[in-house]
Amino acid sequence: MSNYKLTVQYDGTRYRGWQRLGDAENTIQFKLENVLTLFAGEPV
Repeated sequence: MSNYKLTVQYDGTRYRGWQRLGDAENTIQFKLENVLTLFAGEPV
């Protein structure tokens, strides 16, 4: 197992906030989880 550090900076005007909101796909958390799942090869 490896450790990674991720620093995030973003312009939030295109998103509906940081935290996942039900089934809303336009949040930072939703986008990050999807990318991290692809990176890890398993759900995160």
